[in-house]
Amino acid sequence: MAILNHTLKNEINKISICINNIKQSLQLKELDIQDAVENADIVLDSVDYLSKLISRLRKQIEEITILEEEKDLFKIAETVISRVKPFINNESIKVSILFSPGNHYS
Repeated sequence: MAILNHTLKNEINKISICINNIKQSLQLKELDIQDAVENADIVLDSVDYLSKLISRLRKQIEEITILEEEKDLFKIAETVISRVKPFINNESIKVSILFSPGNHYS
C-alpha cells in the first residue's frame, strides 16, 4: 500500500509541477512553446500511467461479499486448535477447550 501511495503522490506532484510550468510560460511575454509542449506531454504521460494503474487495480480488487450464516463455534475452535497444536506442542504451553460439545450452538 505504501508503494501505491508513493506512486500516486509522485504522479500527482509531477502533474502539478508541469501545470505550474505551463501557467508560468503562458504568463511570459515571449511564450516558450517547446517548454509548454514538453510539460503538457509529461502531464499526458502521467495521466495515461494513472489510468492504466487504476485499470490494473480494478482487475485485482474484487468486490467482497459478506455472507451471514450460522456456524458451530465448537467445531471452529477445534479446527483452529488442531491446526496450531503442532506449532505449540511443548511443555510450556497447554491448550484446552473450556466448553463442552453438548452446550454449543449450531
